[in-house]
Amino acid sequence: MNPPAPNLRALAEQRFRAAAQAWQESRDERGRAPFVAREVLAAWAGLCRVVAPDAWPKDLVRLKNRLERDVDALVKAYLQTCPSVGWLPDAMSLAEALDHAQDEEQFRECDTAAVMLFNQLDDTQLAVWQARQLASKVPTEARSMRRYVLPKNMTEFFSESEAGVRRGLVSLGLPLGHWNVGPIPASARLETRAPELGWEESIAKQAEDFLESHPEVFLPAADWAAAWQSVFRSDLDETDFELWETTLKHRRLEELVEDLEAGPTLERPKLPDAVARKLLIVTVPTSKRDVRAHHWRKVQPPGLAAAAAAPPAAPLTTLRWYSPDGNTEARLLLPTEGEWPARLALYERSSGEAASAYGGRTIRLAGIERTLNDRAQADFVMRELHDARQHLLLEVTGEPWDAVPD
Repeated sequence: MNPPAPNLRALAEQRFRAAAQAWQESRDERGRAPFVAREVLAAWAGLCRVVAPDAWPKDLVRLKNRLERDVDALVKAYLQTCPSVGWLPDAMSLAEALDHAQDEEQFRECDTAAVMLFNQLDDTQLAVWQARQLASKVPTEARSMRRYVLPKNMTEFFSESEAGVRRGLVSLGLPLGHWNVGPIPASARLETRAPELGWEESIAKQAEDFLESHPEVFLPAADWAAAWQSVFRSDLDETDFELWETTLKHRRLEELVEDLEAGPTLERPKLPDAVARKLLIVTVPTSKRDVRAHHWRKVQPPGLAAAAAAPPAAPLTTLRWYSPDGNTEARLLLPTEGEWPARLALYERSSGEAASAYGGRTIRLAGIERTLNDRAQADFVMRELHDARQHLLLEVTGEPWDAVPD
């Protein structure tokens, strides 16, 4: 039985609640406020993707209203950060590291980095969207206040005081008579700082393009992305198109997994060898612990195998498992011909010799039981393995062994 899925709506609500409360505590802290503001905007938009604002719980509506009254400080703090500038170099480094990964520790590091980068991109897109939304929520009377409007190519931001604005205009050699100077509401600030916000959007677009062209690098985030995809509002594409666009990367990973699991391997997308080695490893809960198993689709359908032009000279692939103590390795040789036997053999990892001590023990693979011979070997029929439609969970004398990338 699979463990219960996390309540993602509750997770989104709690994130917004915590971020809003953190903002009240840190809004006046110069070093912390910009990063908390970014978290607030990302959490805010993230909740909007899951729950329409008019359906929010009352306590979250109160927090939202309080934040909207503090929009000046919130957006100003947010625009003082741009952590996304390092995203693309980090993603390119990850792709290179993945190509050279060899052992489990390196793969785990790549997995962690992939999920982190996916979430960073998501937060960037969400924060930019929410900042744009806040600009549109400035009251009409505030928009009509006297204010200066700067040229599009001007990125300097002057103090709110009239004297500060005048000094800034003079320093740029601009005639004062051509400008209206007065209090500056949030809408003017966003207009003034639009170049920075546009830069953040540009970085996010480059990052999304990289993910679109290199989705295999982010496969470790596919399960997380699919879980969120299942709880996003179904009306997003009609009510908030730009917010809906932030979900396209989730769907891109979901589509890649579907492509990889559908049809014969010849139809699968071309992936780097390092990525292909770790594909289709699944986690299976057992009575003792959660254990990794090879996906059942790694066993070719008998009909496809029988259609091969000629018998292979060697097995198509080798699937491997490690014993809980890490001293013994099990190898399953998978042929391409559906009726040929698939042989499982156990070896001592230190010497490479047959693990004869396991002879006579009972094993189960995909629920199919066998007894190991005196050389720690057992044969399985490909058709039987395929038709079982169970992940290739290996148990030796009742103890589950972990699958490793093949």
